[in-house]
Amino acid sequence: MRSAGVAAWVVGVLSIRTLSAGEHLITPAGENTEGQTRYELVLRQTLLRYAPDVPYARMMVLPSFSPEWMIDLHEPVGGKSAVRLVMADSEVWPLCRPRSVTTQTAQLKPRTAALVHSLWNSMVSAARPPSIDDYGLDGTSYRFFVSTPMTGSLAAEVWSPPGLSNAGRLAALGESLRLFVLASDAERPAIEEYIVQRASELQHEIPP
Repeated sequence: MRSAGVAAWVVGVLSIRTLSAGEHLITPAGENTEGQTRYELVLRQTLLRYAPDVPYARMMVLPSFSPEWMIDLHEPVGGKSAVRLVMADSEVWPLCRPRSVTTQTAQLKPRTAALVHSLWNSMVSAARPPSIDDYGLDGTSYRFFVSTPMTGSLAAEVWSPPGLSNAGRLAALGESLRLFVLASDAERPAIEEYIVQRASELQHEIPP
């Protein structure tokens, strides 16, 4: 990212999968096998070891064929809002063993963080119950977490959302936050401006 420049991250954001599943965020279905339960435990041990117990706004990404990662946006403090990227150094699945991680942090403007948090809350709180059509075998699962004093902690997820769906656009914003952290200091202002623009557009378009 540091060498490719801003143009590369635009291509990456626009390349979100366009599969038919995952049109909407759904409430978490839970783990129904011993293997899934083990995976969830080890996933939390790997990505959430130093994360806040109550997420301000968080996205976990679980690809089928590459390491899992998480973007964790912290509540603004002292005029800054930390956005933390945690990347497993190798896949947790299928061996289900704790992995080492690489962590990087950058600072967003508080108003950007507040906008992202508001959007996360609007979409996660409107998540639907899951159905069999919401999942597939290979692809990428996106999990969203948010908390407010009024609602407490909420969670929702989506599998390989179409890029132009609201769920896909939300996932793309999470991907943009990842790219923001990985970018150079010179590139970050343009990426933050892009995040603000896309978050504002989606916030205005979703049903009240």
